[in-house]
Amino acid sequence: MDAHEAYWAEQNPAVVFIMGLQDLNQPYSCEQWGNQGVSGAPVIVEHDGDLFNLFHDSWNAFPTYVLIDHNMQVRAKTWTYDSNSNSNSCDGTNATMPGFSGGDTDDFLQYLVDDCGSLCEPCQDTNDSDGDGIGDECDDCHNLLGDVNDDMNHDILDIVTTVNIILAGGVGSGEFTECEEADADMDSNGAVNILDVIQIINLILNNRAIHESGSVEVGIAKEGLDLYLHIDSQVNFSGLQLQINGEYPNLSMDDNDHINLVSRVKNGQTHVIAYSADNEPFKNNFAGINITGGGVIERSDLNIIVSSPTGEALTAVNMGSISQTIPNQFGLTSVYPNPFNPTTSISFTLSADEKIKLSVFDVRGNEVDIVFSDNLNAGEYTFTWDASDFASGVYYIQLNSASHSSMMKALLMK
Repeated sequence: MDAHEAYWAEQNPAVVFIMGLQDLNQPYSCEQWGNQGVSGAPVIVEHDGDLFNLFHDSWNAFPTYVLIDHNMQVRAKTWTYDSNSNSNSCDGTNATMPGFSGGDTDDFLQYLVDDCGSLCEPCQDTNDSDGDGIGDECDDCHNLLGDVNDDMNHDILDIVTTVNIILAGGVGSGEFTECEEADADMDSNGAVNILDVIQIINLILNNRAIHESGSVEVGIAKEGLDLYLHIDSQVNFSGLQLQINGEYPNLSMDDNDHINLVSRVKNGQTHVIAYSADNEPFKNNFAGINITGGGVIERSDLNIIVSSPTGEALTAVNMGSISQTIPNQFGLTSVYPNPFNPTTSISFTLSADEKIKLSVFDVRGNEVDIVFSDNLNAGEYTFTWDASDFASGVYYIQLNSASHSSMMKALLMK
């Protein structure tokens, strides 16, 4: 059978061989089963016996081969491949198959191919726009760089699809076809990133941006529970890509209203893209991104790509350790929401490392709950108080250390 499979693979790829393993309990080794067919084919299907009811012949036996045409109709059930001795029809009668007058199975397969007509013919289109050896009519990938959706146009849809490829995790995410990924890879380096987005934008706008080489300074600072990323440069940049280990769905950008900031969390990673559909540079060559809850992020959790207006990578420098923004005072900063039911967030700042106690008192001055009590480093913090077990009324939130105290009033309304 291997020889026939190889023959038809060359003769006409419309002929496909599928093997059903009906006798799995027979004394055949795994190697014997696995050696059937050409590498990568046929598809081996294990079934539970139901196929017998579909394919048994007029002698109530299971034939060795079943031939199915392009209409998914059984046309013959042969005992051997080289001699088509069983040409009985599928209704159990002994009528000869219409259009077949004998011969071996390869003859019958050729008859079925002829009967199939143009549907089973190799592509006859002589136009090959992308030069890949496949006629345009039969080519499911035009291989036109930047035309990610294969509509033979470069437009905003190609930008959107390329951005979505990046947000899905890039090449190999499983969400896009190899053709889409290849067409999005403008620089043909095997990766799809912000550099490709900028190059596609230039292709659409017919931009001829002036090449600018240079670097960008990247600073990373923790601000309480958040992380602030700032990118500064002496040259223009119009796109950036950020990959973060961890899930951070809430991000914001400073003072760049013309920039699209999009992100997606997938498989424990956050993918971020910032760009202008008109390829306008970031204002004052500066970008500031706040990552809510990112205070636990380490330098090794970040990967940053910054693009020039020509779609070339700018070197990131000064990406050292993450700095800590130190508040200059001790005290509660907010209780929100207020009034609340049943939880509220309590925020405060510490200007030095110290042991603190965050407590709740009722109107009589009785301490009714301790929200937190332990050592903390200088910084900004937010804790949640759950008052589900407390009655409606006025409560006082108090923050104490060895040398400082701060208090705010909160109203619980149930």
